[in-house]
Amino acid sequence: MRHPHDTTKDSLPQFTELPLGHRVRYAIARLRCRLGPLGRQMKRVGCWLEDEVFPAADKAGDEALLFNVHPNGEVHLEGQGKEESAVINGCRELCALLDRGGIQRLRVDIRLESNQIEDVLTFLYAYRRRAASLHETGPSMGLIMQLQSQDGQHFNCMQVRLCDDLLIIQYSYCVTRLSLAVRWFERRHRRFGDHRALFHAAPRYGILAVALTLVVLLGFLLTRSVAFLMAATAVEAAILFAAVYVFMRGMGSIEYDNEES
Repeated sequence: MRHPHDTTKDSLPQFTELPLGHRVRYAIARLRCRLGPLGRQMKRVGCWLEDEVFPAADKAGDEALLFNVHPNGEVHLEGQGKEESAVINGCRELCALLDRGGIQRLRVDIRLESNQIEDVLTFLYAYRRRAASLHETGPSMGLIMQLQSQDGQHFNCMQVRLCDDLLIIQYSYCVTRLSLAVRWFERRHRRFGDHRALFHAAPRYGILAVALTLVVLLGFLLTRSVAFLMAATAVEAAILFAAVYVFMRGMGSIEYDNEES
């Protein structure tokens, strides 16, 4: 989804990452959440929204939904009754986390995915003590204070903002680093802008992967060294991992851009 004031994708925000120290803090919080009931509740809420609530809202033509958070562990879709699809319960720890940050309502764009919902909730968990003391100031409070600003905090292709007791989570398309790398590569190698170049290159790169394995085997047959085999296999595994990782991430970035075009 393009920002209303932007005319090209290149003018859209790039995929933003937290500073290193904050990324470590976030990763630890994510691991702790997954090991406890809070993480399971985050996942339940994310899946509930993506699989049940958002599809119905999309059919109704809604762009965002408002939810009320109750201390008894229930999250209600505002304006709806007690229908099964309009409420999720058993989320006491999650509701308590939001309550400690003074959050009683959620406004969520229906374009968000379950993993993005989990990311925001994990972010709040990572900074739960600071979120409960938003009146404090200082460099260490920067990320949390940013939530209360007019623009909010841009995080994992979302714009997150806190207005009194309302947490607003908006979908925000952003250009990933791999998307930028793919565009640079295509500009440098014009022929790869044509899908036929990829079809023609597939056999060559397949043969290259096979040759890499055969070189390791040939080296072992010539040297009869187990140490050489272990070292060569480790290098081969690292190369193949990097190649598959970059390829899959690159294709994912291209598909993500295509969905937004």
